[in-house]
Amino acid sequence: MSQDPVNFLPMDYVERRAQQRATILFVGLLVVVIAGIAGAYVLPAQGADAILAQQAKVRKQYSEADQRLQELNQMEAERSRMQDKAEVTALLLEKVKRSLLLRHLTMLMPKGVSWLTLDLQSRDVKTPMPKTPLAKAKDGEKQEKPIQKPPVQEVTITLVGLAQTDEQVAAYMTALGKSPLLQDVSLHYSEQYRARTGAEDAPILRRFQVEMKLRPDADGRSLEEQPAP
Repeated sequence: MSQDPVNFLPMDYVERRAQQRATILFVGLLVVVIAGIAGAYVLPAQGADAILAQQAKVRKQYSEADQRLQELNQMEAERSRMQDKAEVTALLLEKVKRSLLLRHLTMLMPKGVSWLTLDLQSRDVKTPMPKTPLAKAKDGEKQEKPIQKPPVQEVTITLVGLAQTDEQVAAYMTALGKSPLLQDVSLHYSEQYRARTGAEDAPILRRFQVEMKLRPDADGRSLEEQPAP
């Protein structure tokens, strides 16, 4: 028959040890619970700080991009103003001098062709105003007035000449059509013509009329170095 082990420790000591163990266990559980609650608070707070920092970084990048865009717009506006000024200056400086144009028309004439009359007429061509509204100036900034672009001039040349044959007229028309200074070359008529010399055997020639226009972008300075015929 087995016997229970004899406990020589006092009962109050055993109870006190059991109470201490229970207290330590309770304090440990309490520390774990408090740590969990603190972690649940700190981690979302850190995540929110990271999100706010990222948002601030994105806002800074947008601000820098907007500043660069404004600088590009200012540079583009300045380039446009300079181009307009250059066009005005170019208009004041005659690109195709009349003496150069006459020399060029003479050089293109085939042998046997001559002029009777040569008429130059110019008129301003109205260009439509842009429909895009002007951008409003920001507070404290002056709104600059757009530079008025120079009017586009249309120069029409009407030439009446004489030739011995229709082939010479056709050759002159071909040369005029290939000219870098002219456009819209058209033959209005080509008819028989007898010179009024009083002689019955005066030769029968071809009188013709050609109308053409000077190209708006024509620049005769490249032809100035060509030798005269």
